[in-house]
Amino acid sequence: MGLFLRTVRLNKWHPYPPEECNWLPKGELHADPLADLATTRGALSIWRIEDGETDERRVIAALASRRDSLQSIDYIVFGSDILKRLNIQVERSEGQSADNEINKSWHCDMIQLSAWKLVEFAETVVIHENVIPKRITKGRLKEFIQDAVSAKQVDPGEMKTGIRDKLDI
Repeated sequence: MGLFLRTVRLNKWHPYPPEECNWLPKGELHADPLADLATTRGALSIWRIEDGETDERRVIAALASRRDSLQSIDYIVFGSDILKRLNIQVERSEGQSADNEINKSWHCDMIQLSAWKLVEFAETVVIHENVIPKRITKGRLKEFIQDAVSAKQVDPGEMKTGIRDKLDI
């Protein structure tokens, strides 16, 4: 089974304690996670990862390097079996990270997404599969980016100035 990574915002995926959501019927999805699943022309950007934490670190470093400032980053990892079960198609596309190699080979789009299909995906990930978002703190993120630069995976010239100024490179 392959895995995919998508950045999210932790406060959107687990926004409130259950007692504050007593109005939400059991088994229904809170609407907030949908804010992190904005599509363009029915497509949602995701990253294929094969080697677990090593690939996660590389993707996160590459994405964070293109941000305006060094802040914690949240993401989810989910299995390709979810996409297969929901009959969601995936196609390779050019990514927009600071790592040109993974832009060409690891970036994909979930395609031909209707609003209902997107809600079904979110509901499956959050409720049925109980995928818990991960957070990389600012300190660890700085380490990830510095390691990626040392390994020549991320080109400092591709970084935003706000990130480059915070690093010792």
